[in-house]
Amino acid sequence: MHGKNKKRKARFEQIFEVLKLVAAGAVVLSSLAAPNMARLIPGLLPDEFRRKKYLPKPDDVSRALMKLKRQGLIRLARTPNGSALKLTSGGEALYNRLFLRNYKISKPRRWDKKWRIVIFDIHEKNKNTRDLIRKRLKNLGFVLLQDSVWLYPYDCENVIELLKTAHRVRHDVHYLLVEKWLKTASSAVISM
Repeated sequence: MHGKNKKRKARFEQIFEVLKLVAAGAVVLSSLAAPNMARLIPGLLPDEFRRKKYLPKPDDVSRALMKLKRQGLIRLARTPNGSALKLTSGGEALYNRLFLRNYKISKPRRWDKKWRIVIFDIHEKNKNTRDLIRKRLKNLGFVLLQDSVWLYPYDCENVIELLKTAHRVRHDVHYLLVEKWLKTASSAVISM
């Protein structure tokens, strides 16, 4: 089982790298029908990708691009400079989910004495999404107050927006900034 998980993780990493390229606009192709164009991709990579040890092989990139196009996650769009690959809404959601897997919220030196509360009400038919959001919030360092009420001491509005977009729950998740808190409640939470 360990080998299957390792292969699956490597495949997701490869897809994520290709999605990053598309999201960054680094992959500009005149057509998906020209597989040799993928050989040019390493030269188009931003510095961030060149410094990484892992660089996808051109054939792997071609296969990943074709698969992402078949799945409706990317599309070829006309631009003033020719054609470019763009993420569809489904591709953007997948990119955000993969991005959030290892995302860490930066913590400032000093706390602004404001609490961030995330509240969500996701229907039972979307139980898997609800559980995944709970898992993501826990991994980000949020503290559970109640089943769908989570607390965090630092600014995290951007990551919550990504979470809402990634899981397509824009109207079901709410972000609150709380400046006053009852002394008894805050002392219990501060000890986290």
